Amino acid sequence: MKQPPTFIQQAITPFVPNINIGKNSRPQKALFSTRSLEGANEIETSLQEQIAENRADLNDLLLFNKSMANAPALGLDYENQEAKYKELLNEINAMGAAAATKENLNRVILISNELDLDIAMLNALFPQVVYRGVYMRQVSENIINNIGYEDNREDAQVAYASLVSIEPHLHLDKLTDANGNTSIPAAMRTIALLNEMAKFQNKIEKSYEEDKALQYSTKKRVLAGLAITLVVMIAIIVAISFLGQGWQTIKGIMVLGIPMGVLIWSFIGSFAAVLEQFYKKPVYEFGSALKWIIIRPVMGVVMAAGIYLAFTNGFNINAAEREGGFMLFIAFLIGLSDAFTFGIIDKLKTTAIDSVQASAPKQQQQQQQQQQQQQLPVTTIVQPVAPTPEPIMNDIEVPPSFDEFDEGK
Repeated sequence: MKQPPTFIQQAITPFVPNINIGKNSRPQKALFSTRSLEGANEIETSLQEQIAENRADLNDLLLFNKSMANAPALGLDYENQEAKYKELLNEINAMGAAAATKENLNRVILISNELDLDIAMLNALFPQVVYRGVYMRQVSENIINNIGYEDNREDAQVAYASLVSIEPHLHLDKLTDANGNTSIPAAMRTIALLNEMAKFQNKIEKSYEEDKALQYSTKKRVLAGLAITLVVMIAIIVAISFLGQGWQTIKGIMVLGIPMGVLIWSFIGSFAAVLEQFYKKPVYEFGSALKWIIIRPVMGVVMAAGIYLAFTNGFNINAAEREGGFMLFIAFLIGLSDAFTFGIIDKLKTTAIDSVQASAPKQQQQQQQQQQQQQLPVTTIVQPVAPTPEPIMNDIEVPPSFDEFDEGK
């Protein structure tokens, strides 16, 4: 077990840090005087001594009472005694101005005994203040470590930094003198500093209480959302069974090109993901219940629909696989696991990029060929035309026909 600081060890037993109010070294007074006071001078002397002693005690008590009354953050079981001490001070001042009587002396002794009880109560209360200052930092650290939500933890850490900045000014190791007494100014200064530290500790505790309340509220909202979702799913199943619609018919209904079976199983996977997170992780890691109860299932359904389109249009998947359990199982995994979903998306991205990069050189080559054809000069090719030959039959005598030849004969 960790040992407390030296001055605390001394304060525990047998030495307790007493507040140096009035004359701590004076002897213990009885309720009434144990000796007979007969002479007027003797009564006068005892009365004035007792009045002076009570006046000093009351002045110190008024100062210390003001310091205690102005430290509500410490949460001490202390009631403001200012009115009482002022009334007693006025009473003994009036006795000092009045005639010295034995009745006044007895009354002053009663007041002195009452003040001694108050001083003993303060001497029992002051060490509690000191002990709280010793362990305030450690207690605050333990509270912060148990805060779950990030916003509440940040608020608590800001208050903790302010608390720690005040701590070096306490000088608790120099609080008492050699006799174990603490002067009124030192006690008032210590109470004022500890009150400021207690304000910041109270802020830390408030952040902790808000964190616990938020965790409880989040847990209720998540459980309520899960219960409502489960009831709706059961109601839909019961309604379908009453309508006489079979699963083969329902899963084949197309919604924007997506089979109803894919949408249903992706939703079931998202519901299972919410249950898994709720079971495995603390409730403060849920963040917002809206995110898990509404956004998470909707996201699972949308991602499953998109991946289904990519699978059916970009891969060689036959009709049996498309309409069978393979795609339904993939849809369930997409709703269940974010890692699985984003792994498929990354794979699809890589495939798409590779396809674009593979087709890019062909497109560039075609564009270059088109540009080269546009840059070539236009040439006209003239085909040579042969000259038309003149008829040569005009220069040649045609021999007479056989008829003409026969006639000529």
